[in-house]
Amino acid sequence: MLVSASPLVIEGLRSLGCDVIASTGFPVQLPPLAARLLPDLVLLHADGRSRDDVLLPLRRLRAQSRALRVVVMLPTSLVPSWLGVLETISCEVMPHDCDAATLRSELGTAPGAAAPEIPLSAREIQVLALVALGLTNRAIASRLSLSEYTVKNYLKHVHEKFGVHSRTQAVTAAALAGYPVMPKPVATA
Repeated sequence: MLVSASPLVIEGLRSLGCDVIASTGFPVQLPPLAARLLPDLVLLHADGRSRDDVLLPLRRLRAQSRALRVVVMLPTSLVPSWLGVLETISCEVMPHDCDAATLRSELGTAPGAAAPEIPLSAREIQVLALVALGLTNRAIASRLSLSEYTVKNYLKHVHEKFGVHSRTQAVTAAALAGYPVMPKPVATA
């Protein structure tokens, strides 16, 4: 999939197993990238502040291909007001606050990625991935713009879901359940 979103959203999609082939922070770059890369799906994560910044690239994408699947993620409160205009240009709409299972089923996951039996939210997966990198709760909170208390709560929920008692056990259990929380090895020359 080709994605226009913030780096944090892109990291979250990848942590869910979504196959992001290219990404950009600027929606206007989507049409030329789509023409060059020929993705099966284009995802635009919009904040809803400026319709023109979103609609112009989407219309250009549609002019290039009517068959390309285009999904726009919007704040939940804006979905009703945007739905009609996005349907006229054949775009699907998803709310920002949909859960990880919905994202997995709607957007698809990387080949071979099985849906885990124990459901974790996208944010829980992000927290675990950062734990796996060795970050402290304070560092995770800073990186994700959360409070340290919120990070502790996410970890507490994960511990309860997997029936584990440590950060290491939580990361291991999530990885064994099929969540991509372990850091990828770095290739050396």
